[in-house]
Amino acid sequence: MTFGLKPFLHLEILKSRRGKYGVDRIQKYYQESDWLYRLFWYNLSPYAGMHFGFWLKGTKTHEESLLNQYKEIIRLGKIKKGMDVLDAGCGVGGGAIYIAKQTGANVKGITISRNQVATAREKSRRFGLGKKTKFYFGDYSNTNFPKNSFDIVYGIESVNYANPKIKFLKEAYRILKPKGRLIISDGYCRHEPSNPKENIILDNFKKGWKVDDMITLNKMNQEIQNAGFHLIKIIDRTNTIQKSLNRMWWFAQIATPLVWLSKRIRHPILQSITDNCLAIIAVNNGVATGLGAYYTHLAIK
Repeated sequence: MTFGLKPFLHLEILKSRRGKYGVDRIQKYYQESDWLYRLFWYNLSPYAGMHFGFWLKGTKTHEESLLNQYKEIIRLGKIKKGMDVLDAGCGVGGGAIYIAKQTGANVKGITISRNQVATAREKSRRFGLGKKTKFYFGDYSNTNFPKNSFDIVYGIESVNYANPKIKFLKEAYRILKPKGRLIISDGYCRHEPSNPKENIILDNFKKGWKVDDMITLNKMNQEIQNAGFHLIKIIDRTNTIQKSLNRMWWFAQIATPLVWLSKRIRHPILQSITDNCLAIIAVNNGVATGLGAYYTHLAIK
């Protein structure tokens, strides 16, 4: 299922000149949007995460799609008992908790949201994994972890917030052990915007989800290598997130009256709905037009 701009053309007027969002603005976005994610996304699964999930052949539920994404991290990372793993941008901790439970690895998570740290720690206690998982408030591009600390560093839809990307990649290189593995699952542009419609799509995506630097796949490939990594594998996962995009599109459709209302009444709840609708529509249109795509990278130090 693909969608054009016409049904939500009015949302284009929300586009404005973007500033640098920075850590404070990203924190504010997640704080204001937490209730939305909790209601429509991550409370639907005990291992819930704030990401798309992979709808592979035979996948029947939202939870299964999330687990498929975690299983890919385990498989690509060859994660085993006793390994030290970092979830860079861990959100509410679903991935870290699942990986620790399934593999016996020691998994740390880091996020710039104090609310997410609290949620992840509470979930970890519920699963009895307080000794296997630790969650920290901090910047994944500038950590206090010692050099050569981790066997695996992974990021699921979090590295797109790094600005510039090379700063995160160099920090990941520093804290990984020799032969350590970096795994990134995220969205990219297939190419630079080449017409006004593509510029609108990209600007609305950045504005809606407070992303400063949405780069092309080719540029990300180069940046990974510039940081010193050997790029081993690039997997196109765009088709596997379509059902999740459809679910998000459904939310954007039913929320349209509230988007109109937010133009007349300034309120954090209405603004969070507007921001997320703007980004959801942009992602759908980006994939439909061939501008946007979703990939998994595997690289080795």
